[in-house]
Amino acid sequence: MSDALGSRNIISYHLPMKHILLAVFCLALSMASAADQKAAPLVNADVAKKLLTSHVWKTPAGTELVFEANGRGHRRYIKDKTSLQWRLLKDSIFEFDAREREKGSLRRWYVRIVSEAEAYYGTNLNQISVRLTAFPKSK
Repeated sequence: MSDALGSRNIISYHLPMKHILLAVFCLALSMASAADQKAAPLVNADVAKKLLTSHVWKTPAGTELVFEANGRGHRRYIKDKTSLQWRLLKDSIFEFDAREREKGSLRRWYVRIVSEAEAYYGTNLNQISVRLTAFPKSK
């Protein structure tokens, strides 16, 4: 495939088709993930608040997050237990501030509730992507 100047088409010459298809697939996947982040919430704010406060949420690393109806709660990792304060930002997205360790600096996290069994958290409002596991609170 040559043009008027005799140079080859860069796509067909330098990149095998499987690499082009892989790049297109990865781009589509990342766009779909970004669209999921901005999709309409599956639960309204009242339902999300009830789900947030009626479960103990655990991160993949084992950190336990407990949210109380009064806007407070705690974060526990192994022996470190610190208090947290949370608030509803919009729809089913919450933010909370807590220390990772008793004498550590205050950090902000975000939680997005999708359903009773599905929620995500992250340190950036645009990247709430780490899966949380829900466990019913013992009464």
